Formats: sequence, C-alpha cells, structure tokens
Amino acid sequence: MANTEFLDVPGGQLAYEVVGPVDGPLVIALPGMGDLRQSYRFLAPRLADAGYRVASVDLRGQGESSTGWDSYRPEAVGADVLALIEHLGGPAVLVATSFSPSAAAWAAVQAPAQVAGLVLLSMFTDNPTMNPVMRLVSGQVMSRRALWLMYWKSLFTTVPADFAANRELVERSFGRTGMAAVRAMGDADKTEANASLPRVTVPTLVLYGSKDPDFPDLAAQAKRAQELLPHATVQIVDGVKHYPATEAPDVVAPATLQLLKEAFDA
Repeated sequence: MANTEFLDVPGGQLAYEVVGPVDGPLVIALPGMGDLRQSYRFLAPRLADAGYRVASVDLRGQGESSTGWDSYRPEAVGADVLALIEHLGGPAVLVATSFSPSAAAWAAVQAPAQVAGLVLLSMFTDNPTMNPVMRLVSGQVMSRRALWLMYWKSLFTTVPADFAANRELVERSFGRTGMAAVRAMGDADKTEANASLPRVTVPTLVLYGSKDPDFPDLAAQAKRAQELLPHATVQIVDGVKHYPATEAPDVVAPATLQLLKEAFDA
C-alpha cells in the first residue's frame, strides 16, 4: 500500500493512504475499532487494479491518526469521512467494517450527494446486549492491549500468511496510541447513527461471515439488516468470521466491484 498522508479535521489529524489511478472513482475504506487501515491490504489492491482510487483510513485514535479526540461516536467518525471525501474529491463509495458501518450509514444520509454507495461488513444493527459480567469482561478486553490482541486473533477462522507481521503492526500502533479510542468506540451508543439505516437510499451491499462469533444468531442478524435496509443485498461469506475483507478477499472483491459498478453508473 502507498505512503501515509494526513488530513487535519476539527479535533485532530487523520492518517490515510491511497492506491489506484488518480482519476479513478473514489472508494474510502474504514476499518473496525481496534484495527488498522491495513485490514484492507488484500481488498484495496484488487479494487485499484479495477480502476478505482482507494483511500484506506485509520480511525481517530488508532494507527497513525492522532489521539485525544473529544468524541469517538459513529457520528464523529462519519464527519471525518465526509471531510476526507471533500478533500479527495467525491463522491465516494464507503467500505466499512464492524464499528464503522454505523458511521458510514450516517454519512450517507447526511450527505447523499457525496456518498454513492455502501459496502457494510460485519455490521452491528443494534447495540450489543451484554449482562453485567460480560460487560465487565468486554471492558477489560477493550482496555488492555494484550487482551485485545488475543481477542482480535480469535475473530479469524484462518489467519492470513502475513498475520504475524500485521499483528506486530497493530501491537506497535496501540502501544503508541493507547487503548482509549478502542474502549470509547466499544462503549459508544450506535442508536442515533443506526437510525439512519432505514433512510439510506444508495446502492448497498451487506456482508457477514458465516462463523462470526459476534453474531450468535447469524440468520436473525442478517434478517434484521435486510429489514432495516430493504433495498440492500445481504450476503453470507461462507467459512469466515468477523473480517471477510481480510479472510476472503477473492469473494469480497467481486461482490464489491459489482456494487461499485452499480453505484458509479447510477
């Protein structure tokens, strides 16, 4: 992937990198909480080879983006996305994983002229329901780098060949930034941002891994996503867990390219 670039936005600085032709239609890729823009290291080149300009972003407080933000809510991340679209020249299709689909949907409703389509991976349609014990455990995992890295690895069915090198990058990054952003994003209320989902009108693709442990009842989760986004295509990627773009780029890339064609040809 390309060299890091930075964008100043209210409250801090975003790190991102761009691959693909400078005049290609814009795609912005947003990782999940506790992950880095390199989570799209297999998908982004495939989209770039097809002629798209792909900007992969570190969320606020993660990777090479700055720390100390006053908010880590999905709406704040969505505002960052809109600022990056304006900076790079849109409209853009947003590819978002886990925490980020809420931000992407919010941005699509706030600025429909700037967001041409959505690819939503492992999307939470509601705030996770946890009993007090699980909430306590979750808080510890999101607050401690070593625990997070163990949990993060468990979200892959089969780790990629370069997993060790990428894990080291994640470990170093959170050694620099700390875990405050991860904890804040994990605790953030998605209700307001997810209220945007039924108002999304752009072409939308929703993908879930068939073995994703974050969704014990995957059929119910997929049904919920389809109810909130009746015009969307909802698909299950067989044999993977929470990161389909990393585990199954040969499946995710063709589906994404089909969505991109629909979005930019509309």
